[in-house]
Amino acid sequence: MTKNGKLVGIISRADIVRALAQTRVPNPISTVDNGTLQKAIQDEIKKQPWINATYTNLMVRNGEVELMGFVDTADQKSALRVLVESVPGVKKVVGDVKLRQWQTTS
Repeated sequence: MTKNGKLVGIISRADIVRALAQTRVPNPISTVDNGTLQKAIQDEIKKQPWINATYTNLMVRNGEVELMGFVDTADQKSALRVLVESVPGVKKVVGDVKLRQWQTTS
């Protein structure tokens, strides 16, 4: 290192290693196994009064959630996706939830 053209110190490899060793690393993101994550998502869905969980299904593989099933409105479809994405451990949401077509009888 120089200051005003004069050598004022040398940084050695040991200095760098020492500085790195003192650096705090945030806790790594823990991975959740597929079954635990699937249950957590299903539990969150079941808590919601705005959706009938009977018509939804999902599969989890390495943090990727495949959503399937039916909902009543486009708002429910969007909200379901946001709900699933907010569960810790979910990395990606794929699949297609369809709008349920109601049949009326005369």
